[in-house]
Amino acid sequence: MNASPQGAEARAHRIDVSMSSDAPLVPGSTLGAYRIVALLGAGGMGAVYQAHDTRLGRDVALKVFTAHDADEPARALRFDREARALAALSHPNIVTIHSVEVEDGRRFLTMELVAGRALRDAIPVGGLPLENCVTFAIAIADGLAAAHERGVLHRDLKPANIMVTSGGSLKILDFGLATRPPTPDEDESRTALALTRPGHVLGTAPYMSPEQVQGRPAGPASDLFSLGVVIYEMASGRRPFGGASQAEVITAILRDAPPPLPLVRPDVPDGLWRIVRRCLEKDPNARYQAALDLKHDLESLRDGRAVASGAVAAAGDAKARIGAIAVLPLVNLSGHAAEDYVATGMTEALITDLAKAGGLRVISRTSVMPYRGSTKPLGQIAQELGVDAVVEGSLQRVGDRVRISAQLIHAATDAHLWAERYDRRMEDVLALQDEVAHAIAREVDVTLRARAGGAAPRPRKVNPDVYLLDLRGRHLWEKRTEAGFRSALELFEQAIGLDPTYARAYVGVAESLNMLANYGFLPQRELLPRSLAAVHRAIELDEASAEAHRVLAFIRWQFEFDWQGAIVQYERALELDPNSAVTVYWFGAYLGVIGLFDRSTALLERAEQLDPLSLVIPSVQGWIRFFARRFDETLPFERTVLRLNPDFHLAHWFLGEALVELGRLPEGIAALERALELSGRTSRLLGYLGYAYGIAGRHDEARAALAELETRAAAGYVPPYFFALVHLGLGETTRALDRLEQAYAERDTMLRDLRADAQWDRLAGEPRFRALMAAMAYPTP
Repeated sequence: MNASPQGAEARAHRIDVSMSSDAPLVPGSTLGAYRIVALLGAGGMGAVYQAHDTRLGRDVALKVFTAHDADEPARALRFDREARALAALSHPNIVTIHSVEVEDGRRFLTMELVAGRALRDAIPVGGLPLENCVTFAIAIADGLAAAHERGVLHRDLKPANIMVTSGGSLKILDFGLATRPPTPDEDESRTALALTRPGHVLGTAPYMSPEQVQGRPAGPASDLFSLGVVIYEMASGRRPFGGASQAEVITAILRDAPPPLPLVRPDVPDGLWRIVRRCLEKDPNARYQAALDLKHDLESLRDGRAVASGAVAAAGDAKARIGAIAVLPLVNLSGHAAEDYVATGMTEALITDLAKAGGLRVISRTSVMPYRGSTKPLGQIAQELGVDAVVEGSLQRVGDRVRISAQLIHAATDAHLWAERYDRRMEDVLALQDEVAHAIAREVDVTLRARAGGAAPRPRKVNPDVYLLDLRGRHLWEKRTEAGFRSALELFEQAIGLDPTYARAYVGVAESLNMLANYGFLPQRELLPRSLAAVHRAIELDEASAEAHRVLAFIRWQFEFDWQGAIVQYERALELDPNSAVTVYWFGAYLGVIGLFDRSTALLERAEQLDPLSLVIPSVQGWIRFFARRFDETLPFERTVLRLNPDFHLAHWFLGEALVELGRLPEGIAALERALELSGRTSRLLGYLGYAYGIAGRHDEARAALAELETRAAAGYVPPYFFALVHLGLGETTRALDRLEQAYAERDTMLRDLRADAQWDRLAGEPRFRALMAAMAYPTP
């Protein structure tokens, strides 16, 4: 057990127990041959003391049994059982028991005295260094393997019951809840009564396995679940299952998937997350079945080898561990090119469903869609996307029936790992999507996340006309033009008219309205009530819709300037769909806007892994550097994108902004002029270019930009923010502030960038500007 020469340190390192001894021993008193030095901890089964063995001249730990008259026989039996369990073990990562003794009517154990501190106290905010985390996890798994080999379960593994010695090694303590098979001289029914009464819950709630919290029998996989919780906490500084009460914690253990470690701590490797995620499976049969297998995978991760346990198949059949997968566009076999949107929609649905599997990286739709009709070898496609396997297939719709054929192919060997054909009625298309996704997930040894409330319900039947309206709406929305957004909005509203309970259509309505405001096509104040009503209805119909929570997060910061509310909704969306590149990207962009640059950068890097062919994500990575006033760092991101696509207007825009702020005005203006041309001459780019003209002293051109904005405003909506930019460039401070205050009064969505846009640093000393910034109430970075 633990010891320290300092009393305060000893108190900090005491065992995590909850009830003191009925008759505590005081320092200086004796118990047989042992002189009591200090009380280290106390709990329901007794107290633990540091003591000096006067016979052998060594310090030891005594665990002294506490007698409670009402329950004394069972407690005594449990105490004896702990002694027998520990005596059966001899391992460097398990505390050593010296003897079992009775003195003055007290039953007690003498044990090794461990100098150090509890692992609980060694984990800093944000987690341990990853090297230490893996090293400690290997040591704990090794100790559990030794215990399990002797038939001993711990059942209360937690950081408070693990000591970090002064030499940096680990010791597992407190097998007070341990079980083992009875010896021939024991009555099995009596030992079972003491420790494993049906429905009797033993352990510490945040670290208990689902079967333990339900009072069901525990096995080795139960200890490995607890170890998964401990590793998660070591790596991140937080537990995977939280709650304000024990009941909420237990509910989370039974129902919720843990937030993916790479999102909580971006430098956590996917290999460690796969290991932890497998430990935390709800079904004991889906976890590691042996601590040695877990130890082997941890050692492989430490040594840079591939993690082998839980691979897709045994050696010899070309299947290997699949940690990343791409669903290639399904081929439309319907014979009508106009129905390509059906195949596209089904492809996106499979990607979305598979993305709900923690530990599996699923490439986003925007990166796979360019491979529609590609004749490239699958191995080359997989290499370009950075995946281990690809799914390819076809879709054919004839009348009211739809057929999907799909196959899973291992990229490195071109081996076909799985193939299946599905034939269903169109009204069962949601169930079909779910069935295919689960079949693929089983083949790559991952589990799709259960929806809130328990196991995922079987998808309901859907009106085929509603489903097709939804797909057509999303197809048009992706064009990202004013006409596309308006047409999509009409289709989503038609779908709601046919089925007012179809949640995805409400999400589509909200997204269409949001984009019409975000692009400056319509005033936000007119659209916000409709958008909010639609997204809240979607969540009411399907609280587990990650899309709906993502859209609500967008509304919170883009339109309502509710900075904390946006974080809550983005985190909920990622909990429901951890592999959504769209959500990870938008969350990263948002964090950059509010000044959380490190976290923003980490999320955008994660988004790039999920969407490796995206041009938007690296462009925005450069833009975030602009927000941080690191203008030089913006340039290489945008130039890299432009080498890939010289006509990508966002990269020209962000490059131009950075060059202007660096004082390289001719280059910056040329880039912004190109961006304006490529964007279709949007009001947004006209405002930024007009600002640059003004800064450069090209006042006639700046005023021409203002005049063009005024002409557009007479015919439709132009956000006041864009006028303010041009006035700022011209040095017209009062007019710029007038327009900014108008933007605030109208809740102009562009005002979200007021702190991020470096241009406004020129007004930092203006009282009206400071008042406006105070009104925006940006969070402190």
